[in-house]
Amino acid sequence: MIDLDALPLHPPVAIASGETWDFQCWFRDLASSNFSDAVRVTFW
Repeated sequence: MIDLDALPLHPPVAIASGETWDFQCWFRDLASSNFSDAVRVTFW
């Protein structure tokens, strides 16, 4: 369960109902860096 009423500390932005957020991870793979596949989440 995600507590949509809890404000995160950094950055101080709360998720509001109806918003769509995109998430992606940046990681190192031996000598290079890569990005994971992105995930789009719509909060209701």
